[in-house]
Amino acid sequence: MKKIVALSLCLIMVLGLLSGCEKAMDAKTLLQKMEEAGKNQTAMSGKMSMEMDMSMGITGITMTIGMDMNMDMAVDVEAGKLFADMDVTMELLGQTEEESMQLYGVRENDEMVMYAYEDTAETWIKTTQTQNLTEQYEQMLVLQLDPADVPEECLSLAKAKEIVDGKTCYVLTMDMDGTYFNEMMKAAMQMSMGEMGEMDEESMAMLENADLSALNMTMVYYVDTKTFIPVQMTGEILGMGDVLNSMMAPMLAEAGGLMGDADVEVKIDVPVCKITLTDVVYGDVEVPDVPQEAIDNAIDADSLEYFEIPDDELLVDDSMLTNPAQPDGSYLLSAGSGTIRVVLPEGYTPVESEADFLTSTDATYTSFLGYGLVADMTLDEFKSSFQEEIDWAKEYEYYKSHTDVTDLDGYQYMSLIYNDNTSVWFLWKELDDCIFVMSAEVEGETCDLTALLSAVEFVAE
Repeated sequence: MKKIVALSLCLIMVLGLLSGCEKAMDAKTLLQKMEEAGKNQTAMSGKMSMEMDMSMGITGITMTIGMDMNMDMAVDVEAGKLFADMDVTMELLGQTEEESMQLYGVRENDEMVMYAYEDTAETWIKTTQTQNLTEQYEQMLVLQLDPADVPEECLSLAKAKEIVDGKTCYVLTMDMDGTYFNEMMKAAMQMSMGEMGEMDEESMAMLENADLSALNMTMVYYVDTKTFIPVQMTGEILGMGDVLNSMMAPMLAEAGGLMGDADVEVKIDVPVCKITLTDVVYGDVEVPDVPQEAIDNAIDADSLEYFEIPDDELLVDDSMLTNPAQPDGSYLLSAGSGTIRVVLPEGYTPVESEADFLTSTDATYTSFLGYGLVADMTLDEFKSSFQEEIDWAKEYEYYKSHTDVTDLDGYQYMSLIYNDNTSVWFLWKELDDCIFVMSAEVEGETCDLTALLSAVEFVAE
């Protein structure tokens, strides 16, 4: 999920960069004068805000994400300095999360050194980019839209002028779809994502597979009649969901392979994506210096170690198996006076194990089996936990159906079917001082309960 949101932000920022210094008397002439004026500007400050609503459906299960961003920014290309102070509010599944981040950049020995502070981490992180700010700016200018390539039917100039920040402004509207700048925007995104670090094969595949022609971008510029520099910009972007869906196609194909060629359906929709740039000042801009605290305390990003699970050990970590297998391959579970011996069905590998529970998964990671002894709740409390799961699934529209409690060979069982036709099954038996429970999470609406039962043997102390 974080990668999807990061790609969305990257796309929005690139659209702003491609448009913010763009070039439009009549609309075409004004666009050309904007381009000429923008090339001479190397320092700018302003405030950027963004509103985005996104929904993601995964095999029938839909969740919504709302994001608001507000950012103060300043950049001086010739001085080699930049600054950004950003607040982000995200809403996911009814929960609101707020984050703040500060970013400082300074040119050192023809490189750009970045210092970032995120309030949740309470840590300064230092990164170094081999391409300095001047080179980035010059490269971005090369990627600007050429006014000659913008069809006149995409441009309109309002008859009335407006006063913005005390300046008399033309109001220029540009309404274009992605067919005009598909390849150029891909190049800009690749450059932008590359500056964040070397792109991995997955990210490169996502970018190459993207069809940016699905975008429709409506930008409104308020252009100073004296300087021909936009002092305010608003934009609305449609079709971003289609772009993200096309970018994710390779990743979904890989996921389907891991799940035994199961059909994995992901549908992303971005009905709202609005961006506004206000309080724009060019030329005489003061960019804050890097705080001494950041210089003294920053951790070099190259020294950070990230934990990665090798593909051949996905979901399986032997260090988690604190309850070792017996010589015959079985596992002994114990709580109170009860002791259970479990022999995993063929094809299943243990994932987690302690004294009173064992969880395993099949070789394709599509099914999970669990066995455990519950000694810290009554039978009624144990049963009510199922109802809580059902209520949760209904609340977030994951629910399809469930079975009532049913008897089977001295056990009781029930199932919960989700609307993507996956299911979770529970079987349990009350012992003297604990409850023995078995569970299965499987694809499909049915489960071979006899496989769960045949793996269990009650063992006397």
